[in-house]
Amino acid sequence: MTVTLGFVGEAFSMNIAMVVWRGETIAEKGFVGELNRLGHHPAIDVFDAGQDRKQLAYILRQKLQPNLNQYDYVYTFGTTVSETVKTFLNGVRPQIFNIVADPLGSSLVDPKLMGTGNIIGVTNTVPADRQIANARTIMKFKSLAIPYNPREINSALIIGQLKTLGREQGFTVLPIRVRPDENLWQEDLKPVLEAQSVDAVYLPPDSFMISKADIVVPLLNNARVPTICAVAQFIKHGCLMGTVADYETLGKLAANIVDRLTKGESVSQIPLQFDPEPIFKVNQTLLKALDLAP
Repeated sequence: MTVTLGFVGEAFSMNIAMVVWRGETIAEKGFVGELNRLGHHPAIDVFDAGQDRKQLAYILRQKLQPNLNQYDYVYTFGTTVSETVKTFLNGVRPQIFNIVADPLGSSLVDPKLMGTGNIIGVTNTVPADRQIANARTIMKFKSLAIPYNPREINSALIIGQLKTLGREQGFTVLPIRVRPDENLWQEDLKPVLEAQSVDAVYLPPDSFMISKADIVVPLLNNARVPTICAVAQFIKHGCLMGTVADYETLGKLAANIVDRLTKGESVSQIPLQFDPEPIFKVNQTLLKALDLAP
């Protein structure tokens, strides 16, 4: 489905193709609203893939490709859409991604988390130091396991950050390699489930672990292992606690990237954007069940 959005009564100042994975969310409403507030009043064509990779491919080939020259920017929602559109565009148009949990692992930013290849955007992941600071208001853990996919660059980065925080704050970090193989990953997770000496588990913005959130979180909960979760997908499936981004704020951040580009900044000058005031969520029922409630 394609829908054209705009600001009634105003001439359109730019044309944007908005490619989304599962319909418009509050993030897209925040994006459009902020662009209008900034005075841009864009014409926006919305292309909804409906959570279907074949439909996404059809949109790119049959809808976007023939009209690509008419768009000033391409907005993409989610990892699947953003990675696919990146390959499709090949840098021909500026791409602003949103709600991508692991932009580095998806090669959407450079190792310094700056824009690259005409692509920059917003992540829904909250930095590790904020996650740990909030989590330690609930429990003063001394050991923290982190299951991760060794093939993902972002995971190594997060482990390094956690180890640094551990040295500063007095807790140890135990990385657990989880191979991204349907026949092996649950076997790899067993040390986490059986480790009696680990106080808590940190579930990182690791694409493979996120894809298994509906299995991983219940397994850890059943094993009575407290969890600290880096993205909303884990919270959705019952994680004990996590600091998560507000989607409307993320949409506004994406709009401000467009504003900066219109004022002459290049993509490579703009860093990856984060929600500056994410929300700390605690599963109170699970907190009581784990005997952690004050």
